[in-house]
Amino acid sequence: MNSENLPQPLPNRRQVIKAGALAVASVGSQAGTLMAAVPGVKHGETPGLTEGPYWVDGQLHRYDIRLDTSTQKYTLGVPLYLAFTVSQLADTAPYTTHPLVGARVDIWHANAQGLYSDETSEGTAGMNFSRGFQVTNKQGSVEFLTVYPGWYSGRTPHIHVRIRTFDKSGNVAYDFTSQVFFYDAVTNAVYANHVAYTRSQARDTTNTTDGIFTGSSQNSSPAKNAGTYMYLKLVQLQGQYAGAYHFVIDPSDSANADPTDGTENGFGPGGPGGAPPSGTPPTPPPGTTSN
Repeated sequence: MNSENLPQPLPNRRQVIKAGALAVASVGSQAGTLMAAVPGVKHGETPGLTEGPYWVDGQLHRYDIRLDTSTQKYTLGVPLYLAFTVSQLADTAPYTTHPLVGARVDIWHANAQGLYSDETSEGTAGMNFSRGFQVTNKQGSVEFLTVYPGWYSGRTPHIHVRIRTFDKSGNVAYDFTSQVFFYDAVTNAVYANHVAYTRSQARDTTNTTDGIFTGSSQNSSPAKNAGTYMYLKLVQLQGQYAGAYHFVIDPSDSANADPTDGTENGFGPGGPGGAPPSGTPPTPPPGTTSN
């Protein structure tokens, strides 16, 4: 894994998170307005997507997921601030929403070279970069600081999100997984302008050729192109990015929940995608180290 002992200077956190939240209002998107035949989804339910093969439970409760605590080094890449809001959709008319308080929101994604942490097959066993969780506050909101994810063969860049609610005994009451995506033009610009994303191979999958992006949601509504509803609303600040997304879940819709219920290496619609590429990572820029 390539990493930095000290992350690069960042803009004011409040400024970036505010910009990310404003992106929801300022950038047009289908997110949260999905229209389909299933009653809950018809009124704005977020599509559920597969957890994929790299889910690992029991991660740290933290805001900054760039740090690998086993090496005390930060992953290389363009900083990405995330502001997520989670709402619960009423399952009866008039299908209003309200903030979902106390939900656990886990995120995980590949680093700039397309590798996931804590995976023996990736050579990252015991590491925990690019993984973590937060708990929604009274506004239903959580925030994370990470880096723009890299690609691996068969998949377009994405970030996995798992949202879980719990009963009074601490048992999982509802388990929802999805993935958020990036516009290809933004990804191309990021990869072309930062050494951390330099690869010997060209990216082989874009949004329109990614089987999960173009596939169905867990409840088959929509039946295709579910990823078009999962774009992050991005704003750029000083060469870094802030992204926002509003998740709307319906705990009564078991068809849209994670069918594996958190079982690792589970696949849903769209299949597993390709395996991450092997090879030697690029030489870090001056002032950085690698392990």
